[in-house]
Amino acid sequence: MTQERGTSATEYHDLAGIRVTVDPAAQLVGPQTGSTYEGLPVREPGPKQVPAVRTEYHPSSMTGSRDSEEVIARALGELDKPMLLEGEAGTGKNTAVLTLAGRTNRPVTRMNFGADTTIFDLIGEKDLVGGDTVYVLGELAKAALFGWIFVADEINMAEGDITSHLHAICEEVGRRRLTLRGTGRTLTDLPPEVAWDPETHLGRYIHPAFRFVGTANPLSYAGTSEMNDAFRSRFVVLPVEYLPPEEEADLLVEETGVSPETARRLTNVAEQLREAHRRDELETPISHRELLKVIEMAGPNQEFMPIAEAAQLVLVGHATLKLDKATIRDTITAEL
Repeated sequence: MTQERGTSATEYHDLAGIRVTVDPAAQLVGPQTGSTYEGLPVREPGPKQVPAVRTEYHPSSMTGSRDSEEVIARALGELDKPMLLEGEAGTGKNTAVLTLAGRTNRPVTRMNFGADTTIFDLIGEKDLVGGDTVYVLGELAKAALFGWIFVADEINMAEGDITSHLHAICEEVGRRRLTLRGTGRTLTDLPPEVAWDPETHLGRYIHPAFRFVGTANPLSYAGTSEMNDAFRSRFVVLPVEYLPPEEEADLLVEETGVSPETARRLTNVAEQLREAHRRDELETPISHRELLKVIEMAGPNQEFMPIAEAAQLVLVGHATLKLDKATIRDTITAEL
């Protein structure tokens, strides 16, 4: 006998004739309010908690007339297409999604893809819980059933049978499908002329609020591979870059209370190191998270140590290659 971790043997619920271990009513996204945020429909708060972010996303200019947040919202809202956010670690890919979700009251579930990701994690399967056969839902199945945003982190590291399920759920609306293995049930889209009714449609169709976002690191990152062209073509692809140094400095001030001058000096160091990374002269990427660590180590007023010492400690320690360590150390010494 097996039992889902953290689940009581008596917690059974009916989902359109399928016995599951979660309460569908407690998982559903809220109904639409009639308003939108940058074109993405706003929902009423549902029972499931919408994720909060420490600091909201700071959009970057994309086309001169539109910024990255507006582009993401349009793709997920009016166009209702899956989104692929490509960029270095720490450029705010997940923060962008979480910020939009928070502003439109949409639950989010994230999965990191790699060799240890299984079909059970993604879709789920039948299992024995307390001596009874139930269907334990995977994260993608929950998102599709209950109207969440599903974030496929590092989607270009997905392997094997996983990709076939991702391909099917990322088809055009009207052609999407997701098979709940072993149940005889395949979720599909509602016909466009039919309004969503949870009493009739929950557990049988993909919820119309469901959205899919993939994130991908550059191919230079370990474990990544190039996405199949046919799969990639299903997405609206958005390159996500680091903020310009002056904007990133403003963000650091907002996040930590560090002085504008210190933030500016630190982001100038980061920009030099990132430029070296772009030229393949430095393997170690310097993300916004690393700059936060530097300030946290020094203290906002450098009460623990000078910012230059904190930068040497954190950024040099972040690198693994001897040559990278030397380059980072020399840049900090020259600039800080």
